[in-house]
This record gives sequence, structure tokens and C-alpha cells, in this order.
Amino acid sequence: MKTVAIFGSGMMPPAIIDYYTHKYPCQIIIATIDYPQAEKLVVGHPHVQIEMWSADDPHSIDAITQKVDLVATMIPEHVLLPVAQSCIRTSTPMIYTAYDEKNIRQLSAQAQDKGILILSEVGEDPGLDHLCTMQLLDEIKAEKATVIKIQQWGAGIPDHVDNNNPMGYKFSWSPPRLYEALQATSTYTVKGETVSFHGGEQYQHFKLLDTVWGTFESVGHRSVMPYFKPYQLAPDTSFFRGLLRHPGYCNTINAYLTLGLLDSKSQFDYTHKTCREITAELISGHPDTVETDIARYLNIKSYDDIMQRLKWLGLFEGVAAPLAQGTRAEYLLALQSKKMMYQAHESDMTLILVRITAKRPDGSLMHKEGRLRVAGIPGGFSAMTRAVGYSVGVAGRHILEGRVPQTGCLMLPEISELCALMRDEMAGYEFTFTQ
Repeated sequence: MKTVAIFGSGMMPPAIIDYYTHKYPCQIIIATIDYPQAEKLVVGHPHVQIEMWSADDPHSIDAITQKVDLVATMIPEHVLLPVAQSCIRTSTPMIYTAYDEKNIRQLSAQAQDKGILILSEVGEDPGLDHLCTMQLLDEIKAEKATVIKIQQWGAGIPDHVDNNNPMGYKFSWSPPRLYEALQATSTYTVKGETVSFHGGEQYQHFKLLDTVWGTFESVGHRSVMPYFKPYQLAPDTSFFRGLLRHPGYCNTINAYLTLGLLDSKSQFDYTHKTCREITAELISGHPDTVETDIARYLNIKSYDDIMQRLKWLGLFEGVAAPLAQGTRAEYLLALQSKKMMYQAHESDMTLILVRITAKRPDGSLMHKEGRLRVAGIPGGFSAMTRAVGYSVGVAGRHILEGRVPQTGCLMLPEISELCALMRDEMAGYEFTFTQ
């Protein structure tokens, strides 16, 4: 029986454990820095054990990676590198769900020397979007057509019936990682010309997009540049990569950014302060006139929907702050955690939408669309947990069974054969792309 180590004990591992318990039985090690949290994952699973590790202690990581056949990481980007370095030292293949990391990619030659694969972008988005895109590109290639425009969107948002808060969002994955992603640079191309937004500027440039599931806000996300080569696109291809969000979301993020509520660096003391007082401090205003001051600062009317959302979140309440000290982002999260988490009976949904325009040899245009909608299971796994967890499980199985001969540090779309294998098996978990 193979052994798999899962680094992280948050929202995603339950589906990975399910896969390696029922579909492809393995021994499982949960590598965690939070033992009580990990204990909840172990209940009822006799082949799952817990081990502690620290990013600052290479020996604690090596002690885990050297006795497993595969490492799957569900940890933040800033602690991925020491785990990847350990996997190279112990010749252990690794999967991670985050975007391709430059500091890990630089280890590619070392991974090749050790004969192992370190694979990135295996999850929901990035991940499922690659599976859909590669399928459409194969169909276009079969007709000898040339791609001139490609658009990709992903979403992990409340299902329509459970979209019951004015923010249009609930947390189905790590909030701190979400805050980081919100401020990542967004880059896309228009006929080969590059357009970039930094520090969350892209949320000022969202558009409305009509889909078969309804109308959503479309906002640019991350950079398209790494995908030109694996997708075999010409330099002058128009390429957009974005997120779908319920209407109202983008302007809410703009308000957070303008008020400095996504700052995760500076520490503040909130002792003996009310939420109303803290909100006034954001703009050097006064608690007695904070609503008027905030509206003026945001250059909006006092009755604007943004003001209603901030009020709903609790920013104007004269109650004690929900934490004693922390960053502005931690303060915002403390407020959001009270009102923006999924209840057991509620459902999220994963959406993937890919649209490609190509030109046939005779000059005529071909339009391809691939889409996916999967809902969470009330009382069971969320759609996000299933999308990420089963993707990791399926990809890991094919690596463990020797069907992926590639070595080095690669991202999922660079291995087209694995994309096809994953598409076939993920269909058994309702992840089927329609056109």
C-alpha cells in the first residue's frame, strides 16, 4: 500500500482523504502545524495519522517526506518552498494546488536529477480550467484551426439559492490566501498587446458577463503569460483570464482596498476600541460622523449600496472590536467570519467557463465554449473541497501508478496526457464539461 502525505489541515484535505481511503486506498499522513484541527480529519479513518512539522525545521519536513510515496500540499505559497526542497532531498514527487511558483520552478533541474515530478496548478482554478481548455484546444487542432482569442473564467461562490448576504460571497477556502489573491497583478493580452493591473486595480475595470447560469461580474485574475507556451498560442493571441462573481462584489473589494482593509502588514492595537471607532481611524475621521466621513472618503452617496454592505458587516457598530490586535486584514476577517461562512445546510458552486475563437484554414471562424457547474453537497463536501481534493487525488494516483513519466517542476497544462486522464476520472465525480 502506498503512503501519501498531505501538508495542511484546512478545508481541502477531506476530499483527498476520501479519495485515498475509498477510491485508491493508501496510508495517509496529515502533516500539520495545528494538531487539534488535524485531529478532526482523522476521526473514523484508521489509516490516517498526524505528524507535526515546521517550515523553519527542515528535519521535521524530511522526516515526513522520506517515508511517503507522494506529497500533496494544501499550504500557503510562502511555505511551499521548504517542502519542495525537502521532496528533492528525499526524491519524493509533490503536487501543489497553487499557481506555478518561480522559486519552486527554479528547482526543476534538481528535481529532474532526482527523477521526480513537482506538479503545480492541480485544483479548481487553476486546475479544472486547464482540463477544459486543453480539451477544446485539441478539438481546434484537429480541424487545423488557429486560436485568435481565448477567455477563461473560474468561480467558487455561493450557489444562487444560498447567495443570501449582501456581499455575494462566502468563504470556501483560506481567507488569508484570498486576500493575497485579490491584490495579485492581473495581466491579459489584446491582439498581443499586454494590459496589466496591480494591487487590485483590476476591480475598478470589471465587466458584466452573461452566461447560461446568470449574469456575473467578470474581473481579470493573475497573468495569462505562463500559458502561451503550454497552450501553443501565437504571440498575437488575445487572451483573458478572470473570475466570475455575484453582482456587487467588485465594488465591495474596491471599497476594502480604498479603506486599507486588506492591509496584511501593519499591526494595530484594538484594545478598548469599538468597530465604529476603528472605522473612523481608517480615514482619520470622527466616530460621531463616521458614516458621512466614509461616504465622502469613498466619493459615494450616504445611501449607496456600498454603505449598506459596510453597515451590514458591522463597521459602524458601537460594539467592542472582535480582536485585541492584528492587521487590518485580520480585523476585516474577524468581522467577516461571523457572517460570511457557509452553514451546514448551504451550498457553494464551482463554475468553469472557457470560450475560444479560432480561424479555420478557409478563413471562417470557429467558436468553442466549454463549461462546468458543480454544486456543493449540503451537510457534505463543498464544491470547492471536491474540486480541489479529487483533482489532487486523481492526479496523484496516476503519478503513483507510473502513468506520468515527466520529471522536473511543471504545471498541469504542460502534461496533456495527464489532463486527459484526469478529465476521464473526474467525470465520475460530476466534473464533466459540456459544450
